[in-house]
Order: sequence, then structure tokens, then C-alpha cells
Amino acid sequence: MALIRTLGSVHKAMRARLTPLLAERFGIDLGLFILLRQIEDGAAHPGDLARESMEPPSQISRRLDKLQRLNLVHRTLDPEDSRRIRLALTPEGRAVVETVDASAVEALGPALAAIPAEVRRTVMEGLQALAGALAPGPTR
Repeated sequence: MALIRTLGSVHKAMRARLTPLLAERFGIDLGLFILLRQIEDGAAHPGDLARESMEPPSQISRRLDKLQRLNLVHRTLDPEDSRRIRLALTPEGRAVVETVDASAVEALGPALAAIPAEVRRTVMEGLQALAGALAPGPTR
């Protein structure tokens, strides 16, 4: 399917541009950055991350261990359910997300500038519509 092939090509190209930045400046890979972004976006527990990423909980736990060692994520007992762990970004973790966002714009800027503004707007609208249509929800 052309859509899957195209999305895969975009992912591969973005990974190639962002991976060196993440590794050199922060000592993380794209997968760890995605976890940081998911936590920032509201994934409050390791199980949330496992469901969103479709990875085994043991893999998520190892990745969270690394993020905690780097002082990017803080884990505490959930005050509402002491059997669960609550996740939060540390100030350093928030700074990484903000810096990577700004750096990604810089890294992708020349490629994006080569695409006419109207085409960029249409692509973003289409991707947002696709993400919304694919998102799990009670009415699907």
C-alpha cells in the first residue's frame, strides 16, 4: 500500500536526521525520545506506554530505567493506587523535549522549506485527520 510505504519512508528519513542529534546531545535514541513525548502528552503509567507503543512491559521498564538514570523521568507510587507507578518528566526531561522540538524544526527546516506552504498545510491536515480516524475511541 502506497500510504504505508510513504509513511515508512518519512519515518526513516526523520529518524536519520534526528538520531544523531538525540545521541550526541542527550545520549538517547528516537525510541526513548518518543517515550518522553508520550509522558509529556499524558501517559502517566508504564502500562500506558506499553499499550501506546505496542511493546512488552518489560521493554518499557528497561527504557524507563535508562531515562531515570539520565534524570529525564521520575517514577513514584501512584497516590490513588499504590500498586501502580506514576511517571513524570523531570525539569531536565522537559528541557530535552523542548530542545529537541526546536532542533527538529531546525534540522527539518531546509527540507520543509522546499515544499510549498499550501502543500505543507494540506499534508498536515491530512495526517491529523488520519491520526484522528485511527485513534482508538468508544465510538469506533
